[in-house]
Amino acid sequence: MKPHMSAFLIGFHLFRLLPLSSESISINGTKGAPWLWSCQHTLSGPFDHTKSLIYWQSQDSSPIVVHAYVKGKQEFQHQNSSFENRTKIFPDQLPFGNFSLIITNLTLKDDQISLKVFFMPGNNPSKVHLCPVTLYVAVPFQDPIIEINQNKMIASCRTAGGYPKPDVTWSDGHGRTLEAHKVHTTIILEKDNTFNVSSTANITGSNNVTCTIYNPTSNQILSATKDITPPTAKILRFAAALPLAVLGAIAILGWIFCSDIRRSQRHMQREEESSASGAQDHQAQGNPADDSSDMSQMENQNMHQMTSLHQMTQSKKRSDSLKSLGETNTTESDKDK
Repeated sequence: MKPHMSAFLIGFHLFRLLPLSSESISINGTKGAPWLWSCQHTLSGPFDHTKSLIYWQSQDSSPIVVHAYVKGKQEFQHQNSSFENRTKIFPDQLPFGNFSLIITNLTLKDDQISLKVFFMPGNNPSKVHLCPVTLYVAVPFQDPIIEINQNKMIASCRTAGGYPKPDVTWSDGHGRTLEAHKVHTTIILEKDNTFNVSSTANITGSNNVTCTIYNPTSNQILSATKDITPPTAKILRFAAALPLAVLGAIAILGWIFCSDIRRSQRHMQREEESSASGAQDHQAQGNPADDSSDMSQMENQNMHQMTSLHQMTQSKKRSDSLKSLGETNTTESDKDK
């Protein structure tokens, strides 16, 4: 076995026997974000990196190694798999006592983990435990949405996607918290370990209501407020507005009626003007019926004249024929003599 590995294992088992500190402080982080665990130690002597051992690990009875620095090198062989490729130290700052650690991409599995730095300086066989912390990981909740049921005078508030379990409170327009018996809250843990929140409150007698969601880890406070219109107020407003609506409807009907009358009068006036104009044109141009009668009389006279002329022609022709016949007879008598 390599010398540095033996030192690592010996140191690891020795550190497991160290008592846990009750001076741990709480530090909050956000899921998906990096977290800086700040740790500054005042060295009692020069830092010998070839002999020093530094471990960042949990304080549990069965501790897990988050990161390790063994005799001048970072050691990853015994690093817990959940922190693989997620940790970073500042090697050039170690000689100055800066033992800070960065954990990237926090997950909900990191929530409530208690950590400590264990330092074994190369020039001193004593062991030092430093910077005890407890990490709490939070996930922000979505903005709450309030809906009001005016008939039942019930308000509902919902949000989701947050962690840890939030505190839900209701208050009225005067800032007074609603009594517990008026509120019913259901909080469900989803598959991704975030919480879905649904809460209802009896809002009888309130003018408006506020739903507040408080995240105890991140201290995030989200709230939503909605005005409440009681059914009686709706009826009163409707009753007050009804006379105005009736007057408005009467005014509109009157305007329509007057408009129809004016249109009818204009239409009759146009017809009268059109009739008067037609009569004037008829007088100026003459009566077509009289002209037709005169033409008919003239045609009758012409026909009568033509008939008379024809009769006279026929009489003349008969007279000429008789005369010619008489002359012929006379000639033949003279011949007989």
